[in-house]
Amino acid sequence: MSEQTNPYPHNSLFSQTRRLSLPLLCALFLAATSACDDNKTSDDAHASPVDDTGNKEPNDKTTPQPPEKTDEDPAKKDNDAAPDNTDDAQRNDDNSSDTGSQDTGNTDIGDPDADDTDTGDPDADDTDADDTDTDDTDTEAPNVCQSSQVVIHEIYAHGGNAGAIWQNDYIVLHNRSDLAVDLEGWSLQYAPAAGNFGKMIPLSDVLEGGQYLLIQLAASSDTGMPLPGADLVAEVNLAANGGILALVDHSEPLKERCTGNDIRDLVGYGSSPRCFEGWAKAPAPTATRSLQRIGEGCKDDNDNSQDFEVADPQGKSLTSDPHICFFCDAGVG
Repeated sequence: MSEQTNPYPHNSLFSQTRRLSLPLLCALFLAATSACDDNKTSDDAHASPVDDTGNKEPNDKTTPQPPEKTDEDPAKKDNDAAPDNTDDAQRNDDNSSDTGSQDTGNTDIGDPDADDTDTGDPDADDTDADDTDTDDTDTEAPNVCQSSQVVIHEIYAHGGNAGAIWQNDYIVLHNRSDLAVDLEGWSLQYAPAAGNFGKMIPLSDVLEGGQYLLIQLAASSDTGMPLPGADLVAEVNLAANGGILALVDHSEPLKERCTGNDIRDLVGYGSSPRCFEGWAKAPAPTATRSLQRIGEGCKDDNDNSQDFEVADPQGKSLTSDPHICFFCDAGVG
């Protein structure tokens, strides 16, 4: 039998491996396989696949991690998400506030102009000075020295009636100023409470400052005492329960008219006169008392209800002591 030749004379490892037992080879194979699997798993755990855009995608085999808990308010996160815009808005608001402050400052700086306007107050003061002049004019304004020097002072309307003190009705006029007033061309006109002016008493006397003029009227009967010292006599009978008397600076009949600059004084007295001065009528006189202007004939607020009262008859005349209520400049009257 011839000797066999080794077909792999240079491969000593192979020849040695053949000598190893099958179990040993199997053990080596299993160990090598296990080591490869461990390396692959470790690589997969640390590497994430890359998508088409180049971004790594989450590993499907990795357990998803829950989001970290935080104490921050989501609204705060939203605000923090755009800090720059908020800061810009804040800066804009600050700028606006600063701008408004500057405008306010400009307004304050403009106050000197307001002060300049106030400096113009001397003009306003001048105007006030003019007002003072106006007030001076107002002192004469109703201009009592030109329009209300002479007024109706007293009315007695029960002459000759039952219980009357005097037989005749009478009227007293009074020059309240210190200057003489010429009544030439003037008239005293009478109207019933609800009627028109139809009775006229022409006047012609000159009343010195403070003087009274006693005008005797008609008598209903002989009841009562005769009226002494009358300055003027007229046949006009006054209604005891109410009527209207007007002192006019001319002799034209007023008829239904109750107003006008020509009417120097007007008194509506008694029951429902259609005309009177002011807010209300004067009271009605009685058989023993006459209707008189308050303050010795000086009160004249152009309100019959406030200017007159009922008092004991006086019947003052030209011979009575004069009573001056106010003084006028010379030459007026």
